[in-house]
Amino acid sequence: MLVLGATGTTGSVAIRAARAAGAARVVAAGRNRERLAKLEGVVDATVFLGGDDLAVRLQEACAPGANVVFDPLWGEPLAAALTACAPDARVVHIGATANPTAELASGLFRGKRLTLMGYTNLAVPHDLLVSTYLDLVERSGRGEITLDIETVPLQRIAEAWEGTRAGGTKFVVTP
Repeated sequence: MLVLGATGTTGSVAIRAARAAGAARVVAAGRNRERLAKLEGVVDATVFLGGDDLAVRLQEACAPGANVVFDPLWGEPLAAALTACAPDARVVHIGATANPTAELASGLFRGKRLTLMGYTNLAVPHDLLVSTYLDLVERSGRGEITLDIETVPLQRIAEAWEGTRAGGTKFVVTP
């Protein structure tokens, strides 16, 4: 599994959920080098989403190919990730934080028989949302799925808001 946006909260949960579900190999790709470094040992490989030769670096990290791509980014990161897909791979697209548009090569979809799946919680039956949420809560309680959380006093609320914009860490504000 290739997780784009792995240094954000959603990507972090996707990594841990993939591991908990039994993914044999997980590759984390993100834009924050410091957070990528923290994922070493949790994932099989990390890729910085910047610089030259992104497609080549993703292919090397995902060799022989990713069967699933988790994509909250869209844009250029997804276009590069398609080259790292195995035949018959699924791309699960949930957001567009990198770019609302993407130029995707038709030949990759046809040649590799890729499936692009758009996802939104709004289209999931309520009972499935509830059961999946409860499963995540149970796994969190067992320590299988964790988030970077920092507790800050109310006097530091401005700092928490700035940290939220940077992504990756969730803040709990206390009185």
